Amino acid sequence: MQLIVISSEDFIADEINIIEGLFECGLTHFHLRKPNATLNEVSTFLSQINSVYHDKIIIHHHFELLKQFNLKGAHVNLLKFPLEEAKQLKVNHLSISCHTLSELNILKTEQFNYAFLSPIFNSISKKGYLSPFKKEELYEALKKHKNIVALGGITKKQLATCKELGFSGAAILGSLWLSKNKIKTFKKMQKTCQ
Repeated sequence: MQLIVISSEDFIADEINIIEGLFECGLTHFHLRKPNATLNEVSTFLSQINSVYHDKIIIHHHFELLKQFNLKGAHVNLLKFPLEEAKQLKVNHLSISCHTLSELNILKTEQFNYAFLSPIFNSISKKGYLSPFKKEELYEALKKHKNIVALGGITKKQLATCKELGFSGAAILGSLWLSKNKIKTFKKMQKTCQ
C-alpha cells in the first residue's frame, strides 16, 4: 500500500529539511497544499526544495508552476476546477478528492492516477471533521473502484484497517505534521504500509 504525504496547510519551521528528509526515506508522492499561500510564496517554497525531488511533488494550487518546476502533477478539486480544464493541464499525474461514495460512483476514477476519499476516520488536523463511512460500505465500494487513497484520521494503527478494506494507499497529514519527530513517524508508517 502506498503512503502519500500532504503538506501542512501553513508554512512551518524547518519544513524544507523535513520534506527533503521524507524524500530521502523513500517518499514518492508529496502533495503541496498551501491553500492560503500566494503564487509567489509557493514559487519561493518550491525553489528551496532540491530540484531532484520536484518530480515527486503534486500541487493543489497555482498550476502555472507545474512546468516551471517540472513537477509530478496536479491534484484538483472538481468543484473549483472543472474536469475538462484539469485534463488540459497535460500532466503525468492527475488526482482528485472525493468525500462521498456517490461521488466515486459518478466520477470515472480511472481517468485519474488516484482519488482521495475522506474522511475515512475522524480527522486529526480538522477538529470536528468526522467520518461518515461504515467499514462494510467502504469494503464493497473498494471492490468496484481501484486506486482509491484513504485520507482523514490516518494513524499508524489505522493503516492495517486501510489495507484490509482494500485502499491502494493512505495519505497522511495531521499524524505526521503534529508529531514531534516527523521523519521517525513517516518511517514507522511507511514500514506498516509494506
